[in-house]
Amino acid sequence: AGAGPLSDVRVRRALRLALDLPALVAAGTVAGGTPAGRVVPPGSFGHDPQRRPPPRDLAAARRLLAEAGHPGGFEVELDVGPNARRAGQALAAQAAEAGIRLRVVVRRPADFAARIEGGSPLYLYSWFVGRDAGQALRNAFHTRDASRGLGSMNRTGFSSAAVDAAFSRLTFATRAEERLTRIREVSDLLDEELPWIPLYSARESRIFPAGLDLGWRPDGLLVIAD
Repeated sequence: AGAGPLSDVRVRRALRLALDLPALVAAGTVAGGTPAGRVVPPGSFGHDPQRRPPPRDLAAARRLLAEAGHPGGFEVELDVGPNARRAGQALAAQAAEAGIRLRVVVRRPADFAARIEGGSPLYLYSWFVGRDAGQALRNAFHTRDASRGLGSMNRTGFSSAAVDAAFSRLTFATRAEERLTRIREVSDLLDEELPWIPLYSARESRIFPAGLDLGWRPDGLLVIAD
């Protein structure tokens, strides 16, 4: 949910419809991946395999842009890190076909990290969700409230009373079945607002020496000390 034209949800929906996600997977990954239907990726509790991304529709994207007051499209910077150059260029080429002109700016890691803390209108970001999506979603999309530890990773300033209320219901969901329902409720609300546009879940490859056992971690991460 960026500044300028992207503050309008119709523009964000237009950008999503302008993208060919399978082609982005091919351009932006080493080992392949899966186009994202929602912000919760495969492998995380809360993922719904029935929620698939909408197919590319350039005509619908152009209609939404016109409705939002941008019949001739618009131009905006797309900030990317060094490793996302190819994916950013592929994304820009696709968006241009709908009239959304993305100027890809490749930034050094430290500059990129500083830029996306509220200063970037649009950026390409790789997000690790973990085994249970609930906490990661709360950190990224709840209205930021430092005193309560909410929205600690909410870099876009996104705020939605409906999403915050859904997070409150998720907090009190103790049974697995109810928690799954509540996480998917949050995911569906985010799909309506599109503060982030999910692109793809990259396939991960890890090569370990024979006999090395790092054990299982609930967050799926590797620890440098190990």
